Amino acid sequence: MELKSLILGVLFTLSIFAVKSGIGLFYVINSNLGKKKVTVLATLLSYALLFLLTFYINKSLNIIEYFSAFENILKTGMIVHLVLAIGMIWWGVHILSKTSENTKGYLMLIFPCPFCLIVVFLCSSFLYKYFVNCNLKITMLFFLSFTFIQCFTVVILYLFKKTLNFKYLNNLLGYSLIII
Repeated sequence: MELKSLILGVLFTLSIFAVKSGIGLFYVINSNLGKKKVTVLATLLSYALLFLLTFYINKSLNIIEYFSAFENILKTGMIVHLVLAIGMIWWGVHILSKTSENTKGYLMLIFPCPFCLIVVFLCSSFLYKYFVNCNLKITMLFFLSFTFIQCFTVVILYLFKKTLNFKYLNNLLGYSLIII
């Protein structure tokens, strides 16, 4: 039962970031930004590197021994998230009130904040420590699951593009920043 809960918890945590990132990728793909392929590829590569880095750090260190240090850092997480939330709401309102198509707000959706990265890292660490013989295949399975959820989000948004009436792509971006 513990293993099932642990795996579901890690997948849920990763899914939240994957959906958020998928919304940002949908914006990039459907906007008139330059270098769309580079942005999408850079996003996928950065997450692949994140998962690989997590794997190699967990393989060489016992993160559980350092949990108290993470705990001290995470205590300030609520304040940082409050500031980020206020910034995202402000940016979302700003995007909705402007007619300009040139915004970098999608970056707030594509990449997680540093504290969210720590949470993903710690969730993965607990899972890796549960599996004593954790190998690169499990890490790649989590990365592929993350990428699948990102792509699934893009496809769902694309399919419901007309139904949701995204008259302006910036509306999706602005409302997403406010809601998230």
